[in-house]
Amino acid sequence: MEPSLLIGEQQIAKVVVERISRVRGAAVPTRHQAQFTTVGPGVRISGVAVHRVEGSLNIDVELIATLKKQGSFPILAARVRRMTRQAIQTLTTEHVRRVNIRITDFHIKD
Repeated sequence: MEPSLLIGEQQIAKVVVERISRVRGAAVPTRHQAQFTTVGPGVRISGVAVHRVEGSLNIDVELIATLKKQGSFPILAARVRRMTRQAIQTLTTEHVRRVNIRITDFHIKD
């Protein structure tokens, strides 16, 4: 798919949530747990907020993290940031200024 110049925040959020689901140990909270949402006509995407600021995109992502005891939150956050940027680059030519990761819950596995 060829990136377009400008697409809707809802489409961006939907693709970001789908890509995050591919990252082992990362999940976005459900609608009732999420504080960040992207809302549009008839659409509500939980766990991701997309903001356009001065011609750039700012993305806020809420995560539920599941790590092994030796796991690393910074490494997981870096993976999610990378996947988020890659997902957006497949959709639009807009610059992503920042991807803010907020871990709202976590689980440690043996």
